[in-house]
Amino acid sequence: MRIALVSPLPPSKSGIADYSAALASALSPLCNLGLVTAQAQCARLDSNDVAVYQIGNNDAHDFVYRAAMAHPGVVVLHEANLHHLIAEITIKRGDWDGYMQAVEFDGGSKALAFAQAVRRLEVGPDYDGVPMLRRVLERTRGLIAHSEYVANICREYGFQGPVAIIPHGAWLPDTPGDQWRERLGVPAEAPLVGVFGHLKPYKRIAETLRAFRRLVKRNPFARLILVGEEHPDLPLAPLLGSLDLQGHVRHIGFAPIEDFVGYMAACDIVVNMRYPTVGESSGSMLRALGLGKPVLVSDVGSFSEFPDEVCLKVPVGGPTEEDLIYEYLHYLCEHPEEARVLGTAAREWVADTCNWNRVAELYVDFCQQVMQGEGASADRWCAIPSNEACVLEPTAEPSLDSFSGSEHDALPSETDMVGSTTDVAAANRTPIGDSETAEEPIACPEGLDESPVEPSAFVLLPEEPAGEKQESQVNESVNNDLASTPDNEGGFDSESPEQASTALPQFAGALPQLDSATAQALLAWAPNSDARGYLIQHLSRLVETLELLPDGGPAQSILEMGCYMQITPLLQERKGYGEVRGCYYGPAGHERRQTAKAPDGRTFSCLVDTFDAERDRYPYPDERFDAVVCTELFEHLGFDPIHCLAEANRILKPGGYLLLSTPNVCSARAIAAILTGYHPGFFPAFMKPGPDGDVDPRHHREYAPREIQQALADCGFTVETIRTGAYWNAPTPEHAWVEHLLDRYELDRSLRGECIFALGRKTGPAVDRYPGWLYYG
Repeated sequence: MRIALVSPLPPSKSGIADYSAALASALSPLCNLGLVTAQAQCARLDSNDVAVYQIGNNDAHDFVYRAAMAHPGVVVLHEANLHHLIAEITIKRGDWDGYMQAVEFDGGSKALAFAQAVRRLEVGPDYDGVPMLRRVLERTRGLIAHSEYVANICREYGFQGPVAIIPHGAWLPDTPGDQWRERLGVPAEAPLVGVFGHLKPYKRIAETLRAFRRLVKRNPFARLILVGEEHPDLPLAPLLGSLDLQGHVRHIGFAPIEDFVGYMAACDIVVNMRYPTVGESSGSMLRALGLGKPVLVSDVGSFSEFPDEVCLKVPVGGPTEEDLIYEYLHYLCEHPEEARVLGTAAREWVADTCNWNRVAELYVDFCQQVMQGEGASADRWCAIPSNEACVLEPTAEPSLDSFSGSEHDALPSETDMVGSTTDVAAANRTPIGDSETAEEPIACPEGLDESPVEPSAFVLLPEEPAGEKQESQVNESVNNDLASTPDNEGGFDSESPEQASTALPQFAGALPQLDSATAQALLAWAPNSDARGYLIQHLSRLVETLELLPDGGPAQSILEMGCYMQITPLLQERKGYGEVRGCYYGPAGHERRQTAKAPDGRTFSCLVDTFDAERDRYPYPDERFDAVVCTELFEHLGFDPIHCLAEANRILKPGGYLLLSTPNVCSARAIAAILTGYHPGFFPAFMKPGPDGDVDPRHHREYAPREIQQALADCGFTVETIRTGAYWNAPTPEHAWVEHLLDRYELDRSLRGECIFALGRKTGPAVDRYPGWLYYG
């Protein structure tokens, strides 16, 4: 029998490419096999008895999809959704008409109405609600799935042809991990956890890292590696920084397959979580099982079908998910013999059930039945559903009201039904073949290639400068100095509105503070991915700052010290101040108009003055402003910090407000650090000189809440609010023991957050220029 295997092959960065390469090696002795790896080779497909199409959900499979439309054969679906593939080969290549036709064909008139809103850029594509399966299933002679989950979805979608459930093939590499641990610099006794594959948000990366942070509290030697490309919707640097995991987690990036397997062999535990799911299989999980590694998986979709004795399953959603990930990690680290037993059972199971020779035999057997028109009659194949089984009750269509703004790719909440991604288009599902119209396949140009990402090392990420610089950093002109902020010729380096709008909604599960209207307004001004990354890392602090600041009016003015144009536009847009001015470190007597440009086209500009905040007289007359904002600057002052507060008092009108934020040296984290033998400072590092010799400002002193309260009182302010909060809100269960300790000794648990927020109202002049609690001599 002549079989054509149509699929990308390595070096294509597709897991299906690796799968197809292994399958081809096993198929070759069993049939006359031809490999079709490009569009130009598809013309000879009709000379084969049957073509087998490996279709994935990205543009690497463009030619496979088109060939399956033109030359019907056996389709292998690795997941029950092709919407991303269709979007890649239509929308992203300017073929909006092709996309609209595909959506209407798959989901009907209501799906088309929603797609029209997508075309107007009002919402993102309904990836979950319209799976784009109807077209390919209608043109399929036989279907291969790796799980009952995917097979059932295709049945529900109306496919009545033969279906085979063939296990995903598994590799059984014999790769010793010792040399790879040495290459990683991880000692043999240190627990090493690995997460492998494209690092997308739905792979529960945030939940895994939070659970791992708790493991580090129990075992400071624990390490975690992330092997795979960073997804633009989940910037890793701010996430790792917010969890203080930079010294324990290494992002390696894309790795060639030999290195990929080697890094996996070095691990003690592999985590392979995901939700939501469309039934996708995981080649990396099969490699881990074949290596005899204990694996954690989400108890959803096709992963629920794995035997309980070969992997540990974690229900998704709710607080217990993170708890259970942590408990499993902790147990496996503390009981290495039990981990070996689990890994051994996993390797034995895949060797028996998922070996490539067995998989290839099942492929050939099924292709012979399809070629002969026998259907799926053998016990090893799925039963063909009756017409009655395909009749589904109508369910709700996607509504524009369920999407807000320009969010794209929004994930369902963790409380959504598992598998609900297939429900939205149910009302339009009719058995394949009953459709009155059959459109021509979508024709699209060739796909694009990508370059691999270079690995990175374990590094400590420095804190973003807070707006003040040391004397050695004074540039020749204010223009040069301000150019070190995220500005380019008076404006920001903006991405397109589409780029800016697609990178945020995937954070919804990991960042509940995104629900805040203030947060959305703040992020809407982020001009590029770097700016968004910093804003997200400090999102809770910035939102708290804006919400604590009293509203202004058209006739009122406000000064932002250390102006980086992050919250600056919102001081006018949301807080209502008629005049907004900024200041920044630099030679005294200079000013410049600074402009921010939002991705949606809005602009904001204000004057920015330069001077030394702890040495110079501020270039404003007495009682000039109604409010002053001084955030994350006070801790950088190392010469005369009270000068800053005294000058702020002078330039404020009577009754004017000073809003200050600064790290809290008395936080629960700081207490935990001291008691476990670490420095308590939020950022105690010294800064390395840059290529030009400049040194970014470090924290000279961090303060206790009562010190900030006293400093404001010494400088003529009545403290109306003092509280503490987070730079980035996330659960901190690892600090529960500190709270218990404080309770045990009847010590105050209040004001233990990472960041101090203080709002003072000017009620008189500064009363103590050099308070004894801060100055000596």
